[in-house]
Amino acid sequence: MMSGEDSGNDSSDSDSSDSDSDSDDEVDEDGAEKDELDWETQMRRDIMAEKSISKSYGAGGALTTPRFKQVDHRGRAAGLGKRKDAVASVFLLPSGVGNITINRRDFVDYFPRDSSRVDMLTPFALTGTCGDFDVVAHVRGGGQSGQAGAVRHGIARALQNWNPEYRPVLRAEGLLSRDPRVVERKKHGRKKARKSFQWVKR
Repeated sequence: MMSGEDSGNDSSDSDSSDSDSDSDDEVDEDGAEKDELDWETQMRRDIMAEKSISKSYGAGGALTTPRFKQVDHRGRAAGLGKRKDAVASVFLLPSGVGNITINRRDFVDYFPRDSSRVDMLTPFALTGTCGDFDVVAHVRGGGQSGQAGAVRHGIARALQNWNPEYRPVLRAEGLLSRDPRVVERKKHGRKKARKSFQWVKR
């Protein structure tokens, strides 16, 4: 009788030990699942942190987005420039000799005034890239000064796309901003925008 009881106790002890081991396994599995969930959460947080790092604050405290070199499939850097009513599409060709073509004409023939040429070449002078690129520009609308300003704006933006390190120098001179000044519209009851008609007493 005692041997039967002992065997029964042994079996119960073995069952309890098995149940304890099963519970330990369940706890281990739960812990592993929890660790896996924590790892996935941390991974998501790391990804979100990397995305947030892609935007950094500049030296002046302004929120800026990192810029990268942007060229087309031909290796050209492009820029769209505007000034008054003129719009210019500018392409910079690397490994050039400094040839500048505007509407399929040499820029010396297209802009006979020296002031327009100097104004247009300002971005190259500031960045020290005179003669490093061939320029092909297509401009329409506006007059001579407006078209020269549009080409200058397009060249500055194309240089920024070619090398983002040029951006601070160009921005400091205001070459990357579109000049908002345009001709003021004529007003009703006036000869021009602000000029009045001659006043006659009688």
